[in-house]
Amino acid sequence: MKRVRLHVQVYEAFPDEKLCHVREGAALLLENGWELKDRTWSNWVLRPPEGADMVYPVVDAIVPDGNEVLELARKLHAKGSPWRGRAFGWNAEYSASQGRIVAGRPSRKVSFPAYFFIGELGLWMMTFRWEDGDELPPRLITDTSCIVERCGRVFLDRIQQNSLL
Repeated sequence: MKRVRLHVQVYEAFPDEKLCHVREGAALLLENGWELKDRTWSNWVLRPPEGADMVYPVVDAIVPDGNEVLELARKLHAKGSPWRGRAFGWNAEYSASQGRIVAGRPSRKVSFPAYFFIGELGLWMMTFRWEDGDELPPRLITDTSCIVERCGRVFLDRIQQNSLL
């Protein structure tokens, strides 16, 4: 597990009213003293605590190490049953590979590879996809673009960010 600082993206801010509209990461802001004012179908309307940055809020979080996640993904993949829940404090899900018949002329079989996903889209996420077959190693896809700092070191370049997890 790694302690990181995550930038939570604020989509609209109303400084006069001291309200922010947030999509991803609202739960982290609530854990850090922000107050829920309203909830729409796509946004959380939050009021920051006194003195908080409304435009570029950054919060502390703990994210799992890639090896920890891969170990869990492999265990779930070996079972081959769909799973959804929480792992390492984050939402996660596993889906086994599937083949489906798609209608049309001619009809065809489409394959969907098995995958394991953990994280929150728009903050950070890690996905393992068995694109080359269930018996071969999975492909890793990550998004760490909102991780702004790890262990006191600021990551400025995207290549370094993608090697975080």
